[in-house]
Amino acid sequence: MEGLRILNIPTDTLKLLNTEHLVKICLNYPFWGLVFTRNSLQEGYEFIRNSFNGFRELENRSEAANYLLQEYIKMNPSFLKLVLTLAQKGEYMAQFTFIELLLAQHAVINNTDEYLKRKIVEESLRKFHEKLKVRSYGIEGMVTTAYVMARYSNSINHSQNLFDEIPGNESFLNYCIEIDTKSLKDVSGRTEDFMRNR
Repeated sequence: MEGLRILNIPTDTLKLLNTEHLVKICLNYPFWGLVFTRNSLQEGYEFIRNSFNGFRELENRSEAANYLLQEYIKMNPSFLKLVLTLAQKGEYMAQFTFIELLLAQHAVINNTDEYLKRKIVEESLRKFHEKLKVRSYGIEGMVTTAYVMARYSNSINHSQNLFDEIPGNESFLNYCIEIDTKSLKDVSGRTEDFMRNR
């Protein structure tokens, strides 16, 4: 972990970076792959967060969710159908994991107003339904998308858990631990119902 800290940005420089640029730096962090080396994706994110001060700074920026959403909107799950090699597919799927993990952090969510939270839920629902049409994503490719929509929906619902009847919901909501496809679809369905009736 000490070796990873060589990438830390000097404090005076970090404070001068605008949030849009900081988002791009964080999304291009070269050791994102380490999120897959822990017991859960959330624990993996926390490991790299503790190693790189850019993530910690971004989480505290009030505009973080706004700029992350702008990048998220540009991503197209159907692009995977056009990718030729397995390595390219894996890399593109991983990019979704990375941005969705960033979006789903409580510190980012807590710095976001309700209007923007709703936009993020709507976008994650769109991405989820698009991913369902592309077999390559599977559970691994959809779990972080559901993680985003669930955490933001619960936040809009004043932290009351909308998903408490879904098996494994606590591990999923706390650690982004995979649940089965039916449960992921239940998260999506409950999110849609909640947003429709709000």
